[in-house]
Amino acid sequence: MRAFLSLPITVNLGDDGIFRDDRREFYAGMIRAMEAHQIEVVSAVLNEDWGRVQLPVEEFTRFDVDEILAADLLVVVSSEGLSRDIYLEIGIAVGKGVPVFVFVPQNTRQTYMLQGLRTMNLVRVLDYTDEQQAVSVLDQALAGWIRESAAST
Repeated sequence: MRAFLSLPITVNLGDDGIFRDDRREFYAGMIRAMEAHQIEVVSAVLNEDWGRVQLPVEEFTRFDVDEILAADLLVVVSSEGLSRDIYLEIGIAVGKGVPVFVFVPQNTRQTYMLQGLRTMNLVRVLDYTDEQQAVSVLDQALAGWIRESAAST
């Protein structure tokens, strides 16, 4: 099973253009939780080595789109709000019929479109109260989704 991990990049970069250590550890913990479920994780952040590899816009855009379309699952994790780019990635996945999980802090503002996709069961939005709880929320959601997927095949 393969998942594309979508997360905010720019807001998590330090002045040197590389992911800040605290932000990297948070997202790396989420990646480890996914891998514990035997999910291969692909992501722009991994493709660009946490900001150490600078790719041309066309190249990183092509990577993201191709990998989302090839994924079995889109997992969005944000410690902030959702950016326009993340909403676009959600739209690509929904349009292709790729299941989408969105993990955000409680009280994160959600657009009406995201609320609609949620009520149509096209997107699952799960919130967490603090970053320590986020891994547990992700772990439980993935375990449930894997059980559901296995039961439907």
